[in-house]
Amino acid sequence: MSRYLQPASAVLGLAARPARWLARPVVDLLVEALVEARVIDLVVTRLLEAGVVERVMAEVLASPETEALVANTLERPELERLIVVAVDSPATDRIVKRLLHTPGTERAISNVLDSAEMQRVVEHIANSPEVKAAIAQQSLGLASSVAGEVRNVSVSADDGLERVVRRLFRRRQRSALELDSGPAE
Repeated sequence: MSRYLQPASAVLGLAARPARWLARPVVDLLVEALVEARVIDLVVTRLLEAGVVERVMAEVLASPETEALVANTLERPELERLIVVAVDSPATDRIVKRLLHTPGTERAISNVLDSAEMQRVVEHIANSPEVKAAIAQQSLGLASSVAGEVRNVSVSADDGLERVVRRLFRRRQRSALELDSGPAE
């Protein structure tokens, strides 16, 4: 156990065992007097200024007890419930929207889009059989559509040209029945 955790553990041990010389009302009065006199504020300020809190936090975070505590906490169903509540909160939506529109996020997205990894992903997708089949299908559809348009234009042009030629040679127009039956006379 770390040297910073030992005093806390000893205090907690004392608090857990009834002490004959320390009655609860006395502790309450003592804590209240320390708070009113702002002694606790002074102690905390001095500890912060001396770097004690940073050293304690560094040792606490590095301790195996903290690692075990975090591992145990992560396995608790209570944590999962809290996360579900946080994720489902409207505040989370607002926070995510705000985060998505920050310069840092925009830089990160730009870096991802410009990365070699993203280029490999795009190439992988572009070369996938599904994408190639979809492009081929669209190409066939486009070719069919263009061929239909060309056919319509050429039929119209052919009919117009035939009318001009018939007028030039003073021949009568073909009837609808003759058009369906084949070549002209």
